[in-house]
Amino acid sequence: AIFMKHIGFIQNLFECETKLTPGYVKLVKNVKLNKEQDNSTNFSNQDKKFLEETNKILSPHILKIANFLGYTNYFFRNCWVQKYKKEDVHSIHIHSKGLEEYSFIYYIDGTKNSSPTLFYNLGYPYVEISRHKVSPEKGKLVFFLGCLPHEVRNNGDTKRLIVSGNIAFNNEK
Repeated sequence: AIFMKHIGFIQNLFECETKLTPGYVKLVKNVKLNKEQDNSTNFSNQDKKFLEETNKILSPHILKIANFLGYTNYFFRNCWVQKYKKEDVHSIHIHSKGLEEYSFIYYIDGTKNSSPTLFYNLGYPYVEISRHKVSPEKGKLVFFLGCLPHEVRNNGDTKRLIVSGNIAFNNEK
């Protein structure tokens, strides 16, 4: 008999629907942003109170994903706001390298003309096996392995507004 062992590689991406509260939307829209190379953001000037409020809102979703992945807890590393004007982009990038490290995008505002987020397989752009497009719909929350390459190409409106961040799963009490 011929022995064969199969090993599959999984790239997780989770999409959740949430209900945006007016108070949180107002909080996001009041964050002071700086124009950087590709878009406007507060990445370089993150706010602890904003992180705490975001964690409070996202915690039930994060814990559900943690449970699915076999973790019992998480550490909320950071989060920031990004606002896209017409033609703004976010060049292809990753957030982290660890398998327990996940990132998220929380879509706060946008229209049908807002550019989608494009996700690629690990190893992209050297190897292209698959890609996944996520349309920016208000209240949509996406969690993904932080090392998944992703980008936003030329934005088609002035409304695209997101909160993005990073979390690390663990089994600490």
